[in-house]
Amino acid sequence: MKLFYKNYRFTLILLTAIIAGGAAGLIFGPKAVLVKPFGDLFLNLMFMMIVPLVFFSIASAIANMNGMKRLGKIMGSIVVVFLVTASIAAILGLIGASIIHPIENTDISSIKEVMNNSSVETDPEKLSFLDHLVATFTVGDFNLLL
Repeated sequence: MKLFYKNYRFTLILLTAIIAGGAAGLIFGPKAVLVKPFGDLFLNLMFMMIVPLVFFSIASAIANMNGMKRLGKIMGSIVVVFLVTASIAAILGLIGASIIHPIENTDISSIKEVMNNSSVETDPEKLSFLDHLVATFTVGDFNLLL
């Protein structure tokens, strides 16, 4: 059991935090929005870590390969798997949308009105420190790195 906890310690902590966050949302309801910026910050940091992690893992694996013939086979199989899974996902999405009809009884005019009347606060003087922190680590915003 000790070895199991040592190997999966961070995974267990993450799952416990997810369950605790869900329970807090159920118990406190709309009042739990107070900690939303921390969740957004965590997710944005995770998204920023995933892309370089995957890139460097693949680059390291390719750099450690001995034969180019093997690399070609692996790259070919990666492309085939990507195309097959993307095709399956697209087909399942089209079938699901044709069966369920997700916008059948939706009043689209109200959605358009909400989108036209919504505004995002862009004045930096009116944003809080936490908003600045979350915006700094937003996916695709690399102002921190420049």
